[in-house]
Amino acid sequence: MSPKRLFKVLVYGYMNGIYSSRKLEQACRRDVNFMYLLGRKKAPDHATIARFRSERLTEVIDDLFSRLVRLLADAGELSLSSAFIDGAKLEANANRYSFVWKKSTQKNEYKTQEKMKVELPPLAIQFELRFHVGQKIKAKDLKKLRKRLKTL
Repeated sequence: MSPKRLFKVLVYGYMNGIYSSRKLEQACRRDVNFMYLLGRKKAPDHATIARFRSERLTEVIDDLFSRLVRLLADAGELSLSSAFIDGAKLEANANRYSFVWKKSTQKNEYKTQEKMKVELPPLAIQFELRFHVGQKIKAKDLKKLRKRLKTL
């Protein structure tokens, strides 16, 4: 099995939430989309997929994914104008430790709100925009402001 085909199978599997080598093997045998990616070749067994991932892919995975992202961007399939990194640690309400994270997120939200109340009015004046600062600045108001700034 060629490394190119195995990489296609892995990427498509990851895009569909399939990470287990056994489930990838099963998908290659049953799913028409995976069969198309294999190009009428026999489905790889789970050991081949696992070996490829652990032995051959670890050293080149960062380069391959950055090339894939550039290729998709060049094809117009995605935009590189924004990057989102989320390191938030939020717990479910049912969890017995939720009060720890809840207090922390509430404190951070309060700090962010206070900072926005100070910094947004001068920006609105500078760009001659109408922007009302109430008790709480809502995401929809920020989106409207961003849209107006983008048009300027």
